[in-house]
Amino acid sequence: MASITTGNMDHCARPTRELIRRNLVILARTLPLRYRPWHGMAILWIVVFTLAAWTWGATADCLVDFGRELYVPWQLSEGKVLYRDVAYFNGPLSPYVNALLFLIWGTSVKTLFLANALILTIVLSLLFHQLQKHFSLVASTVTCVTTAVIFGVAHLTQYGNYNFISPYSHEMTHGMLLSVLVFCLLNNEWDSGYKWAGIGVLWGLVFLGKPEFFVATSMMIGTAIALATLRGDVRAAVAARQILCLLAGGFAIVAATWIALGQLLGYSDAALNLLGSWRFVLTSKVASLHFYQYVSGFNSPWHNLQVCLRSCFAIGLSLFGLFALQRNLGGKGWANPFTAVCLLTSLWMSEYGFYVFLLHSKALYALCVVLCAGMVAYSLRNRQSSSGSQYVPLACWSVFAMVLLSKMMLRPFVSFYGFALALPVFVLAAAMAIDWLPRAFSGLRRGNRVRYAVIALLLFDAGSASLRTCRFTRAKTGTLAIGAESLQCKQPEAAVLASTSEYLSTNLRPTETLLVLPEGVILNVMTGRASPSPYINFMPPEMEMYGENNILHQFEECPSDYVALVGRNVKEYGKERFGEIGYGDKIMSWLECNYDCQAQFGCAPESTGDFGIRIMRRKSIVPVYVHEKEAFAGS
Repeated sequence: MASITTGNMDHCARPTRELIRRNLVILARTLPLRYRPWHGMAILWIVVFTLAAWTWGATADCLVDFGRELYVPWQLSEGKVLYRDVAYFNGPLSPYVNALLFLIWGTSVKTLFLANALILTIVLSLLFHQLQKHFSLVASTVTCVTTAVIFGVAHLTQYGNYNFISPYSHEMTHGMLLSVLVFCLLNNEWDSGYKWAGIGVLWGLVFLGKPEFFVATSMMIGTAIALATLRGDVRAAVAARQILCLLAGGFAIVAATWIALGQLLGYSDAALNLLGSWRFVLTSKVASLHFYQYVSGFNSPWHNLQVCLRSCFAIGLSLFGLFALQRNLGGKGWANPFTAVCLLTSLWMSEYGFYVFLLHSKALYALCVVLCAGMVAYSLRNRQSSSGSQYVPLACWSVFAMVLLSKMMLRPFVSFYGFALALPVFVLAAAMAIDWLPRAFSGLRRGNRVRYAVIALLLFDAGSASLRTCRFTRAKTGTLAIGAESLQCKQPEAAVLASTSEYLSTNLRPTETLLVLPEGVILNVMTGRASPSPYINFMPPEMEMYGENNILHQFEECPSDYVALVGRNVKEYGKERFGEIGYGDKIMSWLECNYDCQAQFGCAPESTGDFGIRIMRRKSIVPVYVHEKEAFAGS
């Protein structure tokens, strides 16, 4: 027995491992059911609806944003007109789509949640179908499943609303759906004027949403036409005809919307409001607010650039570790420990400590730029080969991803706005890492090690996102009743909102109105009372867009019977509280002159303590507050 060496043991074990591998391959080939595309689609649907059921009612933030997403379509379904009766700073598509859903299936939270779950399922199903044209079935399945977990239903920040089920703005989810449909048509071999007219219609619908999606989709379409022309796939005359059909379709849908709104608002006002956020981005100081500077990373550009480079280095270290694992460093036994050191070092360098590989948030935009440049260059360099033509759709998608993520250029997140803005680059990078990364290192049989390692890292990221979601949803120990339904909410917000809603429902007459300042229109939804003002949010962006004097002038013309003053910390906008100098101080002075305090729940709204709401009732005689009316932003 002493003569048996370790080398002999390895020599004897290798044929055994090879025999086991061959037997497993033979068994897999003889199985009656093989892994087919519909299996991957079924797995994807099961994951989406399981996660939606698990997080049902827990991913929305009742106080921030989501109340507006309920209130606006509810009012439109009751007969009010957008922009005239309800002030809105985005395009008209999403509010009227949700209002139509309320008219058909009833005004409820469940209606929105189910519709959003359906949108998420359609988006992922379309992406799954498109990925199969360029990547393996396993890569397509893993990519879409991890996308569903991380971007679809996750709760990665202390605030909800940054997912597809309960988005802070439905323009994000609707814009993503329309953009994916545009990509599907661009990646379709059928070529005719009807196809490009259909793309134009979808393009026009994207214009009726948010500017970032319109710009990104326009660049994707332009890239498709430019690459096809430069590669010689289509003649210049054909490209011109495609552009004409595209413009005709887009102009038709925008013109139809303008005519419909013009009959309600007047054609000049309809044209102005049809621009959506463009009129505020181009004419007001909203983009210079501290919040948006922080989101884009331009509040501290050099520091954010250093963090981006550090994250890029961490990803490179991870790739080197995978390379060492695949190559095994010439068979040396310390390859696996070396790989572990590389990956642990990459994890330590991560900003949040739970994103390892593709979710190194600060490197996402750099990764996106590299992918975009590489795809476009390869497509143009291989003009005559079939492989070059296969890269054209991926090049178009990479341009779409890069332009969309430009809003968060120096501070990209997979959470927050990144649930929609970072999704395209994640989908492309994940699929490429699973399928192409092993081939880039080696064509040997051991290349599967890299593939399995990448899949493990992606699943680890998805599991980390699920744990973070579980932590935030468990922290929501309160329940907020909205009609016959309920949402999970943090304490003490849940108790304060519930007590306030009960007081208002008990003490207000059916004809009396309620105005909520500066944010918290969810109280109007809970009590079933419309606001007498078209303005529903009074955060710093809205105050900058509409002007405090304009808002106050409307309050004077149509004062509310009751006002709910909500204690809302607005430090992310560079302010402290509503009513301080430079932010709502004129409105607050007017309230103090014309309203009496009736009740208070929780802490005082002007305090820096916990959450609180003050109920104020209008005095019998409201004196006139004289001021100069300022110009409307964008007019």
